[in-house]
Amino acid sequence: MITHNGQHIHWDRNFCRDIEGYLDLVAHGQLMAAELRNAMRGKADTGRYTYRALAPVFVTTPVRIEPGAAGTERQGRILRSDGVTSMEGIWKAG
Repeated sequence: MITHNGQHIHWDRNFCRDIEGYLDLVAHGQLMAAELRNAMRGKADTGRYTYRALAPVFVTTPVRIEPGAAGTERQGRILRSDGVTSMEGIWKAG
């Protein structure tokens, strides 16, 4: 496991569906946050990043990363294919 997170919701499909009631395996939130950060920071070497997870993403759900307008502060998000924002973040170059 790349994130060293042993929670069953990330790797045990039957547990997700039968015990937790999710539709499918849940994508790891911190891994998604890192992808959003990488898209937002561009070529900047330093900065400050904060994020907030808002809704789960399942491994079968397409997502779109919107890094926000370029500048010293960017506000980005990850949208699920159903239009729900799953993650939002702010990158401040510094």
